[in-house]
Amino acid sequence: MRAVRPRYEERFDVSTETALARAKVMLTAEGGPFEGNVLDRFVDIHIRQADRHFWSPWLNVEVEPLEGEQTGCFVHGRFGPHPNVWTLFMMLYGVLSMLSFAALMWGLSQLMAGEYAWTLWGLPPLFLLATLLYFASQVGQRLAAPQTELIIERLTAALRGADAPAAAPSSAGNGDSEPSS
Repeated sequence: MRAVRPRYEERFDVSTETALARAKVMLTAEGGPFEGNVLDRFVDIHIRQADRHFWSPWLNVEVEPLEGEQTGCFVHGRFGPHPNVWTLFMMLYGVLSMLSFAALMWGLSQLMAGEYAWTLWGLPPLFLLATLLYFASQVGQRLAAPQTELIIERLTAALRGADAPAAAPSSAGNGDSEPSS
């Protein structure tokens, strides 16, 4: 089963400052496929506006120094859609949850009062809508998979200090390939 918000976790043998500097260089590269920000220990990476679609991924990562005698840094974060899309989905889940709770409470009250519990008939359609919403998010992840893999590939290469592979940025969002996981 796929995660609702896939994770990125990687250890690098460079300092936190070096990793953040390399991420900033990757984000500011002329003609590169990404936009984003580097603030303190946090990096936000997303596909540039020209190649972005509704399901395009955003990666928010934190760069932390390794504890103890170890040198290097640990980069971890989560992928998600544009923050507006994420907020929309969470709002819809919240509304469906509240409606389900209200229908359940009203229906149970009707049953306890000895009445016909017609509001319980609202629970299956609400459950169906929640299920459809979940599957819509899974379809979105599949459509965003090529861009997600591009972000992982380029970020990992940049933080390791390797030159990023020369892939055409416009091919990142065509949605023709399947995710590797």
